[in-house]
Amino acid sequence: GLDQKYISTLLKPENGLVTLTVVAEPDIIGKLAKSDFTVSIDASGTVEEGEKVYPVTVEGPGNLEWTLSAEEVTMRIELA
Repeated sequence: GLDQKYISTLLKPENGLVTLTVVAEPDIIGKLAKSDFTVSIDASGTVEEGEKVYPVTVEGPGNLEWTLSAEEVTMRIELA
């Protein structure tokens, strides 16, 4: 995650949410749970303040296709 010397504010998407849409057969969709997916942002390489753009990463079952409402987020990074 982000080094503890920084704080972050999510700027985009403005509502702070990214929607994950899964494409699969109905019987597969019915067996899925939120806990089957992890959506994250890796800000660990941040070394300075400013507005930064980070890709959104999804981990989930390998046999599915999915799309995100936003492929990246914009965050304001400041010293804590």
